[in-house]
Amino acid sequence: MIELNKIYNEDCFNTFAKMSDNSIDLIIADPPYYEIVKEDWDNQWKSEEEYYEWARNWIKESKRILKESGSLYIWNWFDKICTIGHIAKEEGFIIRNLITWNRGAGRERYNWASAKEDLLYLTLTDKPTFNLDAVLIGQDDPSRKMKKSSWERVQYVRKNRKNFEDNKVNPSNVWFNSHVTHNSKEKVDHPTQKPLSVCDRIVKASSNEGDTVYIPFAGSGSEIVSCINNNRNYIASEISKKYIEEIIKPRLKDLQ
Repeated sequence: MIELNKIYNEDCFNTFAKMSDNSIDLIIADPPYYEIVKEDWDNQWKSEEEYYEWARNWIKESKRILKESGSLYIWNWFDKICTIGHIAKEEGFIIRNLITWNRGAGRERYNWASAKEDLLYLTLTDKPTFNLDAVLIGQDDPSRKMKKSSWERVQYVRKNRKNFEDNKVNPSNVWFNSHVTHNSKEKVDHPTQKPLSVCDRIVKASSNEGDTVYIPFAGSGSEIVSCINNNRNYIASEISKKYIEEIIKPRLKDLQ
């Protein structure tokens, strides 16, 4: 029997096995990217083919537990995201969008600097839960980048659209939320930490208060913090006891 608002120190497949079909409203997956960071958990597969087969298996399980109105978000690197999307389509998901998170950092000597990460937005229906009003952004929002002429054009359209608040627009699929810097109060000792602002946007848009969010790769715990702050239930899996005890639990304690 699965328990709400609990972190399971185990492989996500063990947690998947505890969950009923069609029981989860939102899944946010920030899995290993495969040979991108130097941690053991990102270098455990013998080949890309083995990695993709592993990914296919948890994507299948994600479809099983997800409600028809639910959404699955998957983070990955630019050279893996297309194959992950293809696998998800083969397993019955609809690719609703491919979001680019411009994290504003990156250093390369023999390539274009990798200053982004990609986020697949997947659903099982064309009309999933999506709370646009909860994530509209204003002209002065630091995450919105738009030329004045573009803003004026948006405002012209909005005059005849009553379902939008004044001076606010729908976030695009390019997100300018900056990465968590080393001197940030939010920063923890995890190499692939996502900002709370990004997690909040996903949680607010694709779930309602009281809904249940599954986080199969809890990592730094950002998605868990976002669920608590936004009155969502969560279920989380994390195979590293160190991450749970030294990173996630202290972050949750700070919320009390």
